Amino acid sequence: MNRMSRTMKRRTLLKSAGGASALGLLGPLRSLGLVEGGYSGPLLLQVQANGGWDVTSYCDPKTNQPGAPVITNWSKSSDPQQAGGITYAPFANNDWFFQKHHARTMVINGIDLQTNSHTTGVLHNWSGRNAEGYPGLTALFAANHAPDIAMPYVNFGGFGATENIIGFTRLQDNPEMLRRVLEPNLDGYHQPNQHSDYDGPVTYRREEDLSLIEHHRQARYERLIASSQAGSREQRNLNAYSDAIKNRTTLKAFAPYLPSNEETAPDMAMMYTNLKAQVQIISAAFSAGVSSAADLQLGGFDTHDDHDAYRRVLRDCHGWVGEAASLPLRFPGGAGMAAQFSLPANRGLLERQLGVLTHSRWAAETLAEEIPGLRVKTLSMG
Repeated sequence: MNRMSRTMKRRTLLKSAGGASALGLLGPLRSLGLVEGGYSGPLLLQVQANGGWDVTSYCDPKTNQPGAPVITNWSKSSDPQQAGGITYAPFANNDWFFQKHHARTMVINGIDLQTNSHTTGVLHNWSGRNAEGYPGLTALFAANHAPDIAMPYVNFGGFGATENIIGFTRLQDNPEMLRRVLEPNLDGYHQPNQHSDYDGPVTYRREEDLSLIEHHRQARYERLIASSQAGSREQRNLNAYSDAIKNRTTLKAFAPYLPSNEETAPDMAMMYTNLKAQVQIISAAFSAGVSSAADLQLGGFDTHDDHDAYRRVLRDCHGWVGEAASLPLRFPGGAGMAAQFSLPANRGLLERQLGVLTHSRWAAETLAEEIPGLRVKTLSMG
């Protein structure tokens, strides 16, 4: 399959989705089954927005009250808006969403999770119980609707308990890494040049070599399964291995529908998670018919920090460099906060002291360089 064919398959997916946002995720959630033999039933998508946050800041919102501390910036100058039966806070450019989708949206505020523990709260929220041993809704849905397809349940992180009713596929928000797994024999694509007009895939091994390898693999599997004891751990592991590779053909056919790296470029507003890439990858999997349920994961809602004050301190101590370092750095496949720890945020505190005692000569030299005039004395640990 050449590069043009891959591009056409992605266009087919987009066209088949009817132009709906996120390939039909905001329309009826039903697979298109574009891959031969692919699943074409109902779908379930959950977004795990992890962290402790006040949901009444968004729907059925709280507003500032006279004489009380300010709790929301938007209500300094605006009133809550309404679309259908949903009252919402007008910020983050959300008006279009509620006006367009309020008729198909249900808002539930104030669910009692019967705990103030973060871990137990997550467990109760996604499994419906505050005790371990119960699968999440996504796992139940996939086990009921499509247990035998290639990736019945996809999880991008967060809660993913299945309690062995079904396996799940853990993906990252990087389509290129997934493509390498789906097409392990593909080395790239040859571009026509003065030496060759060939335009097509370049592989590591020839098809006849792969067929020979597969023949011996299958023969070895049959020998092992025949010699293993019925119901033994060895036989269960062999069966799990067989189940894991039986859908390789379907997954290989799914690979051309994956978005390119350029199409899933990180959204810099999403500092902790590339939600855009997750949506595009699972949209392709849903439309192709290789998955039936998925958990998308979005973090950063609960940091327990006063970021405005921290940013202000670093800016006062180190200027624009400190302000830039106070912000998490987003990069393809992850996020980093190491820069926040590369600059000390204690200049103001140290400048108010008569002097500083340290047991480290390096620390004394660093303080002398950072704050000239500060009295520093190094004491021996002995």
